[in-house]
Parts: sequence; C-alpha cells; structure tokens
Amino acid sequence: MDLQVIRKYLDQLDTALRYILLQRMSIIPLVAETKLDNNTPVFQPEREAEIFNALQAFSLNSGLNPELLTDIYKSIIKDAHRIQNEIIVGTAKADSSPLQIDLLQIFDDMDKNIKEYIKHVESIRQVLASQSNSGEDFSKASTNYYNKKIALES
Repeated sequence: MDLQVIRKYLDQLDTALRYILLQRMSIIPLVAETKLDNNTPVFQPEREAEIFNALQAFSLNSGLNPELLTDIYKSIIKDAHRIQNEIIVGTAKADSSPLQIDLLQIFDDMDKNIKEYIKHVESIRQVLASQSNSGEDFSKASTNYYNKKIALES
C-alpha cells in the first residue's frame, strides 16, 4: 500500500475538518450577540454538560477515544468563550455585511453537503447497530472501505 495515497485521503479529511471548524466558529458571534440581547451569561454550564454528554455517547457508540473528543471540544469551547467575551465587552462585532449572491449559494451548498454527509454516516451506524455491531465495528468498516479503495489506486 502506498503511504502517499493514504496521506491524500487524510489530507482531504483534515481540510474538511478545518473548514467545518471555520464554519462552526463563524456562528459564535451570532451566539454572543443573542446572549447579549437576552442578558445571558457566556458560560452556560448546562449547555456544556449537554455537549460533553453527547460526546461521551458518541464515543461509546463509535469507539472513538472519548479523551480525544473532550480535549478537542474543550479547546473549541474555550475559543468560543473568548470570541463571545470580546463581542459582549464591545471589542468586536459580528460582521453583518451583505454577502455576494454566489457566496450565499456556496454556503447553502456546504450546509446541504454537511447534512447529507451526516445522514450517510448515521445510516451506516444504523446498519451496523441493526446487525448488533459495536461502535468499533463502524471504525473497522470504514478502515476496510479505505483499505480497498486505496489498494485500487496504488
């Protein structure tokens, strides 16, 4: 198996992760302004508990390392708090400038693709669960898929 071919897939997934994170963080100013309008504190312990509980459940169902997810989300939440605090104390403002029409279409397409991707992944998880497979089997099935796909390209 060719390591460069494998890395090509990793690079594609890494790029997708970066852009999804960029999209996620671009929503934070809207959260801050809504909290400011509603006199809601930045730190919402019940919301964070909800997020971390969902991460734990996902880890159990997928076999993904729970510490990995927790560490990543702690960093995301820490930066989200930083952005919200900057907006709430008035040092930053959510950008409400109008977007070009072509950008709006691209963002709409990205949202649809993300929803479709999640739907497909959820379908795979449901098939595996209906066959009494664990979350680790999802990872194995994905590894087998890439193993076959990469073998064809090598």
